[in-house]
Order: sequence, then structure tokens, then C-alpha cells
Amino acid sequence: MCIRDSPRGAPGAAVAVAGAAVAVAGALSRAEAAALVAATEAMGYDDARNSAVRRNDMCAVVVAEADAAELFRRVRGAVPATVAVGDKTVGPATSANRRWRFYRYAAGARFLPHFDAAWPAAALDGAGVLVHDATGRALSWYTLLVYLSDGFDGGATRLHGTDGAVDVLPAAGGALLFPHGHHPASVYHEGAAVASGTKYVLRTDVLYASSTVD
Repeated sequence: MCIRDSPRGAPGAAVAVAGAAVAVAGALSRAEAAALVAATEAMGYDDARNSAVRRNDMCAVVVAEADAAELFRRVRGAVPATVAVGDKTVGPATSANRRWRFYRYAAGARFLPHFDAAWPAAALDGAGVLVHDATGRALSWYTLLVYLSDGFDGGATRLHGTDGAVDVLPAAGGALLFPHGHHPASVYHEGAAVASGTKYVLRTDVLYASSTVD
């Protein structure tokens, strides 16, 4: 699973969507997005439609450090270099998390309203076993979603705010970034139900160098 060697154009500029959420067109090429769909389908998805919040299928992969760094490079301008939390400053932003969660939404699938949790920097040990917190020195402050398909009906990412909800319509290769976890502007959101077709999306995180805020 490799994006770092793929020929492609430059991503678009970050565009404000709602609150602190921003969109970046062309974070992946359509060919890269299709290749990730094919690779994850070959690996297989679990069926989590009976979970409390998540009513879709998931395939979790720990990618090479270079691929996480390349994805971060493409969207780096969309997130702040540091995060202010009270009288503390967290940062700098360092990379995308290597733990990539791929979600597949068939007709009727959805992700109920929720806040995303923060994640530490994941890796694999020498035996290929997941290490949940590989460094003890990094924590995520932003969600990084990359849409891998389009052409389905429904399936918007719905951002809830004090002024109502805003729907972000997926376009293959496009990214959406917004604060999560301990961030004071953490975004309440959902994946609206897919009416027909199949939606694929990659979710990972933007990591910052400081580990925690008390």
C-alpha cells in the first residue's frame, strides 16, 4: 500500500467548510484512491454494523512511515502547526498517524453522530504486532478523512455546529480535516446514510509532538 511513488498533481488549497473544518481537493489522485480501495478489498473488511455508533465495515492497516509522511505533506497547509489549549501550546504537527482505518458504506450504512477520539502514534513491532503508542510523545489533534470514492447517493459527512448542520459531499481524492479529541473546537459529526452505491473513506489523524494536555 504505497502512495509516495505515485505521479500526481499538486493538491488544492485548503478551503474552510464550517467552524474549524477545512477541505482539500486532490489530496490523492483518483488512481491512488482506487488503488487503496482495491488493496483493502483484497485484505477484507470486518462487519461492524451492530456496533453502538458505527454501522459500516472497516479495514485497519498500519502503513509505512513514508506513506504517512507523504499524506501529511499533501495536507500540511490545512492544519495549524501548533494547537493552543488554554495557556498551553501543543505541537508542532509532525505527521499523519500510520494507523489508517478504511470504512466501507454499502446502501443503508452510516456512522451515527459522535466526536472522534485522539490517538497516539501507532506502529508495528518486529513481529508485525500493533503497538498502540509507539513513541509516548505524540497525540493527534485533528481528524484526517480522505474520500476514496464518489458517485453514490447520500453518504455526506455531516458537521454539526451551533448554527446547524453542514453536509460535505465526498469527492474521490478529496480530504476533510477537523479538530478532535481534547481540542476545544472538537467537531461533532456523522456519516450520513448511503442510499445507493458504495462509499469508501480513509480515516487517520494528524499527530502533534506533545503527548497530553492535563
